[in-house]
Amino acid sequence: MLKSFIFIISVFICRSYTLASDPNILNTRDGADAHCASCEKDSLAQKIPAAVFAAEYLKRIDKPFNCENGISSDHCLLIDWLKFKSVTYSKNCKDFFMHEDGTIGDFSEYLGRLMFDDVQKNGEKSMFLQTNPDFEKYCPEYKSFDIDQKIAFHGWIFELTAFPENNCSNKNSVVKGVYSMAACMFQLNYPRKDRYWRSNGFDVKRCDISEKEILTTEGCIGCAFDEYKRKVIKDGTPFGVFNSAGKKVSGSYWASQNRLSQADEKCLESTYTKGPKPMQMKDKKGKPLYLTKCKGANWEWVPRYKFFRRLQRFPLCKSRPEAQKEVTDLEVYLKTKIQK
Repeated sequence: MLKSFIFIISVFICRSYTLASDPNILNTRDGADAHCASCEKDSLAQKIPAAVFAAEYLKRIDKPFNCENGISSDHCLLIDWLKFKSVTYSKNCKDFFMHEDGTIGDFSEYLGRLMFDDVQKNGEKSMFLQTNPDFEKYCPEYKSFDIDQKIAFHGWIFELTAFPENNCSNKNSVVKGVYSMAACMFQLNYPRKDRYWRSNGFDVKRCDISEKEILTTEGCIGCAFDEYKRKVIKDGTPFGVFNSAGKKVSGSYWASQNRLSQADEKCLESTYTKGPKPMQMKDKKGKPLYLTKCKGANWEWVPRYKFFRRLQRFPLCKSRPEAQKEVTDLEVYLKTKIQK
């Protein structure tokens, strides 16, 4: 990055039907022909108008997506990965991914409908199809993604946001926030008066809803969608904007989306033990070491650090080592599954 995407669709919509691109795929286990290096450049998704593609996609978004002949190797990879994450990831977040039967989860379906609707209305100018310096830094391949792959990447961002905020759950989520009581999986302002304006300028005002509605899947994801879109329209990126000196110019609503400076990252990393699963060091009182060792450190540093590391795990960001490891883990999972 759906039935109810987050998104993303979870994010995460992957197509697996006649609008797919490559007739020669690498997935030989399905009896496909040998991979054709030039075929993926001829993707039908890149030839037809974005608005038309979105309209057709919306017609079958609730149908199963599977890796079949005629689907590019990247689409097969994405479909397998989304199913893999649904099984191995946090149970509360599984609806951001894809079920074993190929249907996408409720969160992703709803988010996908919102994003594809934007593409249908705005075509190639849709904000969900544009690149930006942040995407180019953390996933250089994004600019060459097909339409649905870009939507899936945005869906991944939504899941990465919902997980640290409230573990992708709307249950018992009204708690004390920074500016007011916070609610639902995206920890949005609970009082209507504190969030209605986040939908200003939009035809459908998804943040201008009641306190009861904000605790529903549609209400929570819809308002988060409006805030995400508002930020991208304002700054060209969904993330926090910093100047060359590392000072915040325009922050994201969600703390995790404001990256640390290189110096802060380096200091934080120095407080982790080395090994396959780095552990956070603590002082004699049991307090995380980075809070006393690193200047200006606070509890938000870890989710901020992890967000941008995880962002690069999207499997189609192939130049990122984080994505390469994700693909390797997927291959191990698939082999183990076949052996069983």
